Amino acid sequence: MTSARFARESVTSESEIIQMGQPFSVFGFLEERFPNFHRPLHRIFSQARHHRAESIILERIEQSEDIRQENEDLEIRCSLPEGFESDLWRVSFFDESVTNQKSLEGVSEESFLGYAIIKRDAISRHDRPRVYESVFRKSNHLNNYVRGEKQWNCRVNGRDFPVVGYLYAQQNNLTNVCAHVAVRTVATRFHRDGDMTYREMNQVLGIDHRGEHLLGEERGLFTNEIIQLIDQAGASYSHLNYPREGDDIGGTTSEESWNERAPYQNLIYPSIESGFPALLAFNTSDPSMGHVVPVLGHTFNEDAWIPQADFGYFKVGSEI
Repeated sequence: MTSARFARESVTSESEIIQMGQPFSVFGFLEERFPNFHRPLHRIFSQARHHRAESIILERIEQSEDIRQENEDLEIRCSLPEGFESDLWRVSFFDESVTNQKSLEGVSEESFLGYAIIKRDAISRHDRPRVYESVFRKSNHLNNYVRGEKQWNCRVNGRDFPVVGYLYAQQNNLTNVCAHVAVRTVATRFHRDGDMTYREMNQVLGIDHRGEHLLGEERGLFTNEIIQLIDQAGASYSHLNYPREGDDIGGTTSEESWNERAPYQNLIYPSIESGFPALLAFNTSDPSMGHVVPVLGHTFNEDAWIPQADFGYFKVGSEI
């Protein structure tokens, strides 16, 4: 049997239906099923609660083409034995009660809230699950503004469900890094096939996970490589650079160069309002460490993201 191209469409090997009503505990569920892996999944389950999810379908799924490609690349990158496989789960959320397969066949497509693919690679120093990808219906909060989403199709226990939203994913920091994920998030709706695998991206860049062509904590993607991937996706773009303090750009100081440009927020805002997301790349407090994030929308709520990120993810430098 031909495998699905992406894990969200993969065949189920076993499944379990779980009700989210009382006395269900998200903390207890995650501690039991995915110990030592809380923050990203807690955020996803919080979204499910916000959308008044009633049922979860937890599936063990077969290896899809994109998963097979990543595992083959991990074999090369980490000198693993041939045939390396991962543990894979698909978690799907519904705002209607689903009690068995028959009731799943009867629920409306509109009841499908979103999904998350969880992948665990049993590799030394990297042996923990990650959110391989997730798409969730956007919130209807009046103060939140998001445009430019695309439809993704997810197979749940043999039935296909559409969900419109943006993709969220975590890099493995071995064969893909934050820039791969960010480009996938913002540019795949322009791609002829509707999505890109990480291997496709690396092949464009000539990264084969051998010799000098390695990714990881010491090597992310450079700006010109990110631009190559955006071109490959078929998206149009504008690129603007804000140099770091002390950089000499064409005989001018970085301060002068900054003053010649509009504040980056003034450029991102109208782009988002027009339905076009942005990529924001910046340095952290560690001079050797950079990061790239997709900017998909804006909110007029009090900002609550920076304190959480500062505490649990990375230190944002004083200058962006």
